[in-house]
Amino acid sequence: MAIEVLLADRFGKVLGDVRPKIGPIAWRLNKIGKTDLTFAKADPKATEQNLCYGNRVLIRFSEDIGLPAWGGTIEPPLEWTETDLTVQCRSIENLLQYRRMGKTRAFWSTPVGAIFHNLLWEMETEESTGLAFGQIWTGGRAHSPRYHFKNLWWVITESLIKMEGCDVKFTPQLANGKITFLAEIVERLGEDKSGKLALAEKFNVVGKPTLVEQGPIVNEFAAIGAGSTWGEERQTAVFEVAESRRRYGLRQDSTIYSSVTEQTTLDRHASEEAQRMSRGAIRLSLEAANKAPALFSQYDIGDELRCQLPNYDWHGYDEAVRVMTREHDPNVTGRCALVVEEKTAWQAAYTGTGVTNTEEL
Repeated sequence: MAIEVLLADRFGKVLGDVRPKIGPIAWRLNKIGKTDLTFAKADPKATEQNLCYGNRVLIRFSEDIGLPAWGGTIEPPLEWTETDLTVQCRSIENLLQYRRMGKTRAFWSTPVGAIFHNLLWEMETEESTGLAFGQIWTGGRAHSPRYHFKNLWWVITESLIKMEGCDVKFTPQLANGKITFLAEIVERLGEDKSGKLALAEKFNVVGKPTLVEQGPIVNEFAAIGAGSTWGEERQTAVFEVAESRRRYGLRQDSTIYSSVTEQTTLDRHASEEAQRMSRGAIRLSLEAANKAPALFSQYDIGDELRCQLPNYDWHGYDEAVRVMTREHDPNVTGRCALVVEEKTAWQAAYTGTGVTNTEEL
């Protein structure tokens, strides 16, 4: 079977394989992926027990398709028609939205990897969601956040990732009749494969790609530190990107970092924000075929590939891009919809602009 779908109970014990109609399957970098499964009402495996909310799902692909396994849980909504029913499935990250901190959970001078591990371990101890631990990045700066009733997925995406510009990954696994998930946090997910793999027009890029140059463009940025007054005692930092100003004219912006008291931290914020916004970022939506010069099995979410579109941009487009989203529709053979971003775009999101001082969240 080219695609195998396994159902398990909420503890991961496999209940059996099923053969529903599978909707588009999405993998997303540091975001929640999704798909849906449609069953005929007459299907003997389309039971309340098998399709209970929280039950786990594992989708595996044959080698000729070349895609990684997808795993998650069944979640609302459940859609009924006269002849069939459709369940929505979300990747395992979705469950982290339903586990939260208490009134206060504080860390002191702790790297993000240790915070990630500790919080997920505490979650598993309270009630397991089937997580095991893989690579845990131990680098980066020391942070002292305090979380108040925040859910775990918010902590990971809005705090840890933004503090250090790191990536997380939750990989589905099947062992001893159980579906589990390997949780990892890494400095940067993926590899630079732009020297050997490419998404190329007329080769493995099909249809009509969309290239969007995004803003805003800002070339002078002011970072403002903590304080309740606006006298000389309140620290500020201003950074300008001269080349961008010459090209686009003066474009200013500012942000107050209410918990930052160190001048060096403000200087870093100002520099990074000005540089990341000094020219428009480029995002492309395209449909890729499972053909050279980049087979599906050769790249994954987070990898960097070369993208060559001679008929796009002012002088043709040929740049390194990072794969941010991949979606496969099983009803369309040998195709994947991709969202990729030019290097300046994903570097903008991964510059480590988090607060290194005590942070109230």
